[in-house]
Amino acid sequence: MGWVQQGLADGSLPYNTSTALVHFVKVILRDEKEETMMLLVSPAVFRKFAEAYGDQATGGGDGPDTEATPGKLGMGIQMAFTQAGWHQPAGRGRNVHRFQVIRRGESGGSLLNGFLVTNPERFVNPVPPPNDRLRYWSQNVTVDKSEASAS
Repeated sequence: MGWVQQGLADGSLPYNTSTALVHFVKVILRDEKEETMMLLVSPAVFRKFAEAYGDQATGGGDGPDTEATPGKLGMGIQMAFTQAGWHQPAGRGRNVHRFQVIRRGESGGSLLNGFLVTNPERFVNPVPPPNDRLRYWSQNVTVDKSEASAS
């Protein structure tokens, strides 16, 4: 998450734009409480990290991982991120959430997949305003916080 923090701080990792790999979004949890979370677009954000630093969980060392299987670059980083417990699981054994990109005129658009980072203020302060062009695909996160903290 240090790479995300630094990139957001220095502008090298834009957020809430049409090409951004990081967005801040409003979601409604099962308990009907609306929260702002950070959305990391997957698998693109993990691939970008792996291209720059290698596909090892430490993110340091010998640079890009040239040994990675094509199409699998970033999977090691994604696995380490998942195991860190910073995200809101999607339920039913899944970790990735879907958001719909809302076009002008409030009509639906394409879908965006990503990991929701809970309590983004741990990594970004102040937390930027949410992207009003992204809407949670089912409108509600299907798990409650007790399920997320049980892992």
